[in-house]
Amino acid sequence: MKYVAYQKYKPAKAAWLNVLPEIWGQIRGRFVMMVNPPSRQVRQLDGVNEVSFVPMDAIGEYGGMNLERTRLLEEISAGYTAFEDGDVVVAKITPCFENGKGALAQNLKNGVGFGTTELHVLRTGNRLDKHFLFYLTISHTFRMLGEFEMYGAGGQKRVPPEFAKDFLIPLPPIDEQQTIARFLDAKTAQIDELIAKKRQLIDKLKEKRSALIARTVTRGLPPEAAKAAGLEPNPEIKNSGHPWLQVRENGRGRPIYPEEKRCEGSGQIQGIASAQHRAEDGSDGRTFPRTCAAPARWAWKGNGGHGQPNSGGALQAGIRALHSGAGVRRHPFSGGLQRNR
Repeated sequence: MKYVAYQKYKPAKAAWLNVLPEIWGQIRGRFVMMVNPPSRQVRQLDGVNEVSFVPMDAIGEYGGMNLERTRLLEEISAGYTAFEDGDVVVAKITPCFENGKGALAQNLKNGVGFGTTELHVLRTGNRLDKHFLFYLTISHTFRMLGEFEMYGAGGQKRVPPEFAKDFLIPLPPIDEQQTIARFLDAKTAQIDELIAKKRQLIDKLKEKRSALIARTVTRGLPPEAAKAAGLEPNPEIKNSGHPWLQVRENGRGRPIYPEEKRCEGSGQIQGIASAQHRAEDGSDGRTFPRTCAAPARWAWKGNGGHGQPNSGGALQAGIRALHSGAGVRRHPFSGGLQRNR
């Protein structure tokens, strides 16, 4: 992704930043923000006032803060880290720091929050925009350099406060900082929306995969695949006699695999297929009036008729035989379905 460059650049003071725009400054954090300052807002509250309680698991990676939990101030005034609206909080312990845990505190109960002691609190002055600082703290560069400064051993390594105080901040004019922050707000929101859509698609594909497997191992190949393999594409359906193998015929005689099915007489709910299948006849898939069924050429065998899956090797052998069109000498389920010769 390329954007129009600034007209003029100048050498940067920091080794990790070669150049920066000519009108930008570069200054150590201690001169434009406070690190782990006391909360001014806490002094204005009584012990019976509620405040936001924000443990580490309530702080998101690369932004976001879960504010569902609150506590009375008198319950958590000691042993926790205090912060207030507008502060930027950064996890200081490994692996939370490397994972990008941090957030801009907003909409806190009574303007105050208390969190784990494993947080650094950064409070901006009038030369540094809080939104710009937040994006700086979740940048790869900030996290990578902070990781190099960690002290301690094993899982107890921490970023010292001096790292934030001495960090050389690229400092645009305040109005440009705000413009940059608004730009990142819009672009990251678009990216987050795309990520959410991709995750929904992945979930649907997983559901489709599960439904395909369930349908194929209990009813045989889909018509197109069966025809290509030299098998009957639309086999006659017969009663399997087993409650876990249940289908429902729609008006066209095509099997419908509900997402949830009630086994006759048992009252148990069994699920082997997706909502995609139940939608074909407009039903909710929660009732099952017909008997259990299987292809007419398949036989049920073994294990007292309970149909427990056999080992993976036998299952794979059975599936390969079905794909090849040959008879199955060792059936794919111990007590499962076996093709008749």
